[in-house]
Amino acid sequence: MEIVIDGIPIAVEKKRIKNIYLRIRPDGTVHLSAPRGMSEAAIRSFARSRAGWIQQHRQRLQPPPPPPQYVSGEALLLWGEPYPLRVVPGDGRGTAVLREGTLFLYAGPESTRQERQAAVKSWYREQLLSAIPSVRQTCEAIVGQRAAEVRVRDMRTRWGTCSVARRRIWLSLQLVQKPPACLRCVMTHELIHLLEPSHSPRFWTLMDRFCPDWREGRRLLGGPPA
Repeated sequence: MEIVIDGIPIAVEKKRIKNIYLRIRPDGTVHLSAPRGMSEAAIRSFARSRAGWIQQHRQRLQPPPPPPQYVSGEALLLWGEPYPLRVVPGDGRGTAVLREGTLFLYAGPESTRQERQAAVKSWYREQLLSAIPSVRQTCEAIVGQRAAEVRVRDMRTRWGTCSVARRRIWLSLQLVQKPPACLRCVMTHELIHLLEPSHSPRFWTLMDRFCPDWREGRRLLGGPPA
């Protein structure tokens, strides 16, 4: 038997077992073992509840894309949309400007990859900081909690963190590369920690209430920041 959840085929085998087990093989195929008496509806419900986990673990099995070199012809993401990069001779360490659907990177002819990367990250930070206030205001009104401050950090293992004691939220700089819904979902997630510090059942109940599409947001995020 096979079911499909979020476009992912899952091979299902019923056995003489008491509990349901889900595993992902090294080739990325998903296998589920279920008790013989479990209905297909119950199996689908369980698999759907684990869809985010499945997506994340399958993506970890895939080789990461090569890092950008920040040269003309590459495409860089902004809010989930790719924009062609054009490197133009300029002065200083570099500046980036989005104009008419192209990201222009003005950099000195002897600039290094690291300097061009820093210029793009500086531009990314401006875009994210510009988007945060309106998203923050909306999410705070929905959750009924206000953060003392929201900051941006180039985090590599998390999309966001919340210091409950200080009511301070940190957001990953790489959110600016994801679709806008991801920023809203992560902001809501961190604000809910002001109501429930741990990822308890109550936390996920609050996520369902305040951000019903959080599972889709998690799917779009795909996994931890690269």
